[in-house]
Amino acid sequence: MPPVDGMFRPVPKERSGDAAGKAAEGAPARRSRLEGPLTTAVDTDEPGDDAGAGTDAERTPDSGLTPHDTELEDDLAAAEADRKRAEREEGRAVEGVEYIPAPEVPRYKVVGAIVLAIIIVLALYYMVIPRADAELVLQYNEGLLGGVNVDGRLENHGTRAIEGAVMTLNVQNSTDSPVGETVTFEGSVGAHETASLEAVSFRGDQWETYHIFVSWEFDCAGKHYSGTSHLSTPGEEMNVWFTIKMA
Repeated sequence: MPPVDGMFRPVPKERSGDAAGKAAEGAPARRSRLEGPLTTAVDTDEPGDDAGAGTDAERTPDSGLTPHDTELEDDLAAAEADRKRAEREEGRAVEGVEYIPAPEVPRYKVVGAIVLAIIIVLALYYMVIPRADAELVLQYNEGLLGGVNVDGRLENHGTRAIEGAVMTLNVQNSTDSPVGETVTFEGSVGAHETASLEAVSFRGDQWETYHIFVSWEFDCAGKHYSGTSHLSTPGEEMNVWFTIKMA
């Protein structure tokens, strides 16, 4: 049908083989579908498909990172180093604290330290800490030629001296009659020292029961002490010891 003015020219539905080939030669490569429902092939000649993508040969064998990734990590590490340096210069950096475990102490050293501590405490108690500790020790014993003696001594176990001591010692028989002479002690006794009293000596029956009376007063470690005591001897025994706690 010849063309008519003012009308569209009809386009043929198919082109000849030569025309189609020429058209294909001038057109850029396009994506083409391959066999399989989800697989597509990409023509590497198409521009923009390789931008920013590294090949397998470009990846490092150990980390699997491309040179681009490695360069990015180096930049981050450099930035972190700059930040820490700036903090140190401004005095805001907090240095890391390394925990170092304490060395194990041998058991014998621990035991030795405990023993030494006990010794020091006992030494302080015995020598330094102010305290009063006084005792009167008496011995009822047989004298010469069938006689009887009552010996005595004042022992100061404290850390302060006994000052202004006044003590009396007398003995009575079973009928409350005095035997021997009354012994009096006056004086001072230093710390950790002992003072002997004169003995009460008399003649009497060694099988008889006797009564011993003691009185005392003194000052020690800032306190005043006083008291009395009554002791009885067993009639059938000799060489008997008595201890009186006075402070």
